Amino acid sequence: IKEIAPNFMEADEILNYMPVWPLAINVFSACFCMGCSAIYHSMLCKSKECDNSLSRLDYGGISVLIFGSCVPILYYAMACEHI
Repeated sequence: IKEIAPNFMEADEILNYMPVWPLAINVFSACFCMGCSAIYHSMLCKSKECDNSLSRLDYGGISVLIFGSCVPILYYAMACEHI
């Protein structure tokens, strides 16, 4: 069974080794989303064409935030020993 099952890290190994890049992706995606939302809401009343383009930017920022929030959850949930 040991050949089939993955080797999961012990709790003390997980607490001692924690990469920062998944959290950096999460923070960057949150800043990007808030920036897109700030641009959209500050320039909302310019024109109809501007409103359509900026609403796409706002929804794109929300999509980036959703993806960026999933990265650390998936990475840390699958914390097993790398071969």
